[in-house]
Amino acid sequence: MYIPTGLEIEPLYPSSKEDPVVYLAEDAYKEPCFVYSQVGGNRTPLKQPVNNCDDTLMFEARFESGNLQTVVKVAEYEYQMTVCPDLFTNKHTQWYYFQVTNTQAGIVYRFTIIHFTKPASLYNRGMHPLFYSENEANAHNIGWQRIGDQMKYYRSNQGQDGKVKGHDFDCKGTSRRNHSSWIMKGFLDYILGDSSDTQLLQDTFIFKVGLTLNPDGVIVGNYRCSLAGWDLNLNYTSLLKESFPSVWYTRNMIRRLMEKREVILYCDLHGHSKKENIFMYGCDDSDRCKALYLQQRIFPLRLSKNCPDKFSFSACKFNIQKSKEGIGRVVMWKMGIRNSFTMEATFCGSTLGNKRGTHFNTKDLELMGYHFCDSLLDYCDPDRTKYYQCLKELEEMEKHINLEEVLDDSDTSLKEITLDLES
Repeated sequence: MYIPTGLEIEPLYPSSKEDPVVYLAEDAYKEPCFVYSQVGGNRTPLKQPVNNCDDTLMFEARFESGNLQTVVKVAEYEYQMTVCPDLFTNKHTQWYYFQVTNTQAGIVYRFTIIHFTKPASLYNRGMHPLFYSENEANAHNIGWQRIGDQMKYYRSNQGQDGKVKGHDFDCKGTSRRNHSSWIMKGFLDYILGDSSDTQLLQDTFIFKVGLTLNPDGVIVGNYRCSLAGWDLNLNYTSLLKESFPSVWYTRNMIRRLMEKREVILYCDLHGHSKKENIFMYGCDDSDRCKALYLQQRIFPLRLSKNCPDKFSFSACKFNIQKSKEGIGRVVMWKMGIRNSFTMEATFCGSTLGNKRGTHFNTKDLELMGYHFCDSLLDYCDPDRTKYYQCLKELEEMEKHINLEEVLDDSDTSLKEITLDLES
């Protein structure tokens, strides 16, 4: 990971309207570029939205998930970029995905990316941008890699949050690959394999797998919202089938399933932009029933033991905030699924064990999917040894907490403080 020095140089800003605009989404999207996402695609190159000459970089974001709004050239090798908010909103500007061409060998380019909304970021804790070079892929079979130097995330003097990066850049960069998709791939590879453990899982459980619930939002570069500008994850209580079809049908499918059999576990897979490691959010009873309080922590604790260099039990939280009552795990928990979780995978890396100080790669995320399956086997093993080991450890944790000190603060609950202890 990158180690901030405190000496990172603040970038230039466009001081006048004379600074050349080298990419402008308003002009770029006059061409019907999204039709190229149809089956079979389109091999005809898009017309460049701005005619560049000499050694000026050429930017492109008119492809699936691209979200670049404006690029201004502020110095010979420095560019300021503005990212698009989610459609029909003025927020959720937390990531970027674009392509760069016409680079020159041996030149260091500085990119200032502005219009971010969160006050903090993992960039100030060592995260590098993700980068992919078609040249290196073709010549050396090198895929996505972490690059960059002199990085800083800060509140700009123009009243906006921005990221500062200076690094060689010769093709395509993104701060957010879909981590949850790689975890899902590992999970699916496991349950569709041919091992004895896979056979046991198939004989024991019925798996219902929901993949991308927001494909229309993803394709246009939205971070959270659907094509209509709705945050689907906050609307699992909605009865508006036409506005939230994927959420409505998912909830309905699970409700019908629960009428026929017990649902052991529900888990949403997400990416996280502000914390390291992989961890879970769960749900707690308001009456703090001790048996349920402990039971809801057994699966995450077991997962941390099976994956000690990636999954942090101490980072897990179980209190339900008022603003989160419409999200998937809370709605499923209120429907009666006691083990209802959101698994959050950092965009950065690990602070644990042998992986400490390193970024997660796709193999790490796939392994997380494998470990999820292993932990499910441990949780439901007829030999209850591992289950009761976790239960005993949780009881020991609880003894170290003074219940009276935390009951006065509903936001800082016993559950939250307990989980600040190392497992």
